[in-house]
Amino acid sequence: TRAGFYGVALWIIAFLVIALLSVLRLPLRSPIFSIVLLLVAAFVTWTIGARLPLVSVSRGLGVGVMWIGVNVLLDAVIISYGINRDLTFFLSWAVLGRYLLLLLVPFLLASRRHTA
Repeated sequence: TRAGFYGVALWIIAFLVIALLSVLRLPLRSPIFSIVLLLVAAFVTWTIGARLPLVSVSRGLGVGVMWIGVNVLLDAVIISYGINRDLTFFLSWAVLGRYLLLLLVPFLLASRRHTA
């Protein structure tokens, strides 16, 4: 479905941004930088989520759960096992914050559309 495609697209965008910033040797693990990245992730997630026809709040929640599943799977396979070889990647507050965004944004978009 289109929502699944967008979930993969969100992961690819995040991966490419982090890869580019790593090449530039920017301090990715600093708290300030992590906050900036989360704000960018929130904007991108909101922009992509707004393109979906979220017909109900439960559909918004379902899309969020699917996005988390897709991103956790891709993070586990490609980053934790392929690049880092370390599962502590998942314990980062920035990564957990990104997962929370993936859940909340479609839910909030759907809630907003169906309470207006």
